Amino acid sequence: MDISASVLIGNGFLKVGESYLLNHLGLEDAEGGNGIGCIQIKPGNQLNHFPKSHPICSMARVAVCGFWGQQTLPSIPSGMKMTKSAPTGAAKTTTQKTVPTAISLDIATQTDLSVSTDKQTPENSANLPRFSYNGKTFFLVTKSQGTLSAAENTCKQNQGTVATITTDSFKGISDSLKKMGHSRLIIGSWNGDTYSLTGPSCLILHTDYGIYPGSCAEGISVLCQAK
Repeated sequence: MDISASVLIGNGFLKVGESYLLNHLGLEDAEGGNGIGCIQIKPGNQLNHFPKSHPICSMARVAVCGFWGQQTLPSIPSGMKMTKSAPTGAAKTTTQKTVPTAISLDIATQTDLSVSTDKQTPENSANLPRFSYNGKTFFLVTKSQGTLSAAENTCKQNQGTVATITTDSFKGISDSLKKMGHSRLIIGSWNGDTYSLTGPSCLILHTDYGIYPGSCAEGISVLCQAK
């Protein structure tokens, strides 16, 4: 957002004086850390970052949404409100998705309401692909359903938890996965943050492209960590 802010302010998508909810990644704790936070637009194409608990964030009525993967957007996205700039020179159009005030924005306290009906018998843990890194044992289980709760249950059934990956461990774990012929897996958290994902949304570890939130269906397997 820091890189694209000047363009978005210049074309009227972001407005000076307004605050917007968005997903932070890799900021200092005082500026929002990781996860849902907000920004406030200042004059001169400047913006300040705040954690979700800051009073500035409670004033935000618009969430800035991003996309992962390759996207094909319609000319007028469904559910968007289109506004036109003043008719001076070439017309500009911008889109913003307004968050209704009736919807709770306390994303961090939402729970995964999806119910797993999977009755799969746990795999023989001794036969699961596994490796060790930095004193911890990791193993791979083929997922049974395309939901986060199903991925969690899959690890639990095999006496494990969905793996936690950090900046320090990413390269070593990715190298081990590459040697085993695996490239895209569901994980539990990145640097301790789950990003409040629920239902069909999971954190995906791609050994070439890094960590990103995506569809649970993208993960070929679940990366579990032995208890």
